[in-house]
Amino acid sequence: MPTGAFGQFCIVMPDQGVVIAITSGVRDMASVMNVLWEKLLPACGPRKMRKDTQGLDTLKQRLSALGVATLKGSRESNVGNRALNRRIVFGPNDQNLESLTLAMAEGGSGLIVKLEVAGKTVTYEAAYSDWKHARSAFPAGRLAQFVDEPVAGSYAWTSEDVLKV
Repeated sequence: MPTGAFGQFCIVMPDQGVVIAITSGVRDMASVMNVLWEKLLPACGPRKMRKDTQGLDTLKQRLSALGVATLKGSRESNVGNRALNRRIVFGPNDQNLESLTLAMAEGGSGLIVKLEVAGKTVTYEAAYSDWKHARSAFPAGRLAQFVDEPVAGSYAWTSEDVLKV
């Protein structure tokens, strides 16, 4: 059953003594669930779980406090500003990353990261000291099948020549 707006799922199978918590940004959650039903369920034996009210309360408190912090650092960098709007081309690599271009978003409201990966171009936006929420495809790898997924980006210059996104 869905428990949040960003693909958070909790599956309780009391007869098997199993609780599964999944946090996922994939649109095709059915394929993830199919793996559970095909692989996990047959491996589980029938068992009853004891009710654990204290454990449930602790879990609820921990889950309500979860979050991902934005990056710490500077909004701009003198060295970094010279790299803006330049296409950086990479040699052959395991990730099939062909090039990277960084640009400031309109009005300086954030950073735009344009990647060319395995012949596909994808653009992500990141906010400084905040999260920029959008939807995007994953260009390559096991997640390439997901073409319209929720993404969030944050950035900061952690030193004059180090950008974290």
